[in-house]
Amino acid sequence: MANVKISELPVATTPITGAELVPLVQGGVTKHTTSALLRAGKTQLVTATAGQTVFNLSSTYVVGSDVLQVFVNGLQLVKTSDYTETSSSSVTFTRGLSLGDEAVFRY
Repeated sequence: MANVKISELPVATTPITGAELVPLVQGGVTKHTTSALLRAGKTQLVTATAGQTVFNLSSTYVVGSDVLQVFVNGLQLVKTSDYTETSSSSVTFTRGLSLGDEAVFRY
């Protein structure tokens, strides 16, 4: 199959679980990742209320998988010192945000 175009490959007949390894080239080096990490991903923007610490996400992700990225007003936060992954759909900040702060969650 080395000389077969991707468009000519057979269609998958079983559901993808997300654990399948997929090769990719990054910076000229062939690496692999899981199909779950390659999916489009989600970005959620929330405008904080005064003192807000808990944010509920619109979808779930795997806690502890290092997939979640959190930003406030454009600055990336650090897990455990700035926020905690409370559940697969909830994040708790270590300090309350100010009214109008923009929190962005990428997962």
